[in-house]
Amino acid sequence: MGNLLFLLIAVVLSAVGILIVWARHRGPSGVNHGVDSFSEQMRAIAPDRPDGPGVPRSGGPDGPKPGR
Repeated sequence: MGNLLFLLIAVVLSAVGILIVWARHRGPSGVNHGVDSFSEQMRAIAPDRPDGPGVPRSGGPDGPKPGR
């Protein structure tokens, strides 16, 4: 009876340990996690724009020079 009790305790402790490890290492499972992850990746590879929106890229702040 003692051996069976020891085996039962070992199995229960192993099961608890497996559940703890599984719960700590599982991935996020939120509804919008996939969308958020994709958005983060797109921001990471997007080129940085030093100028703000509406500022022309050529010719400086006054815009392109006519005739060029």
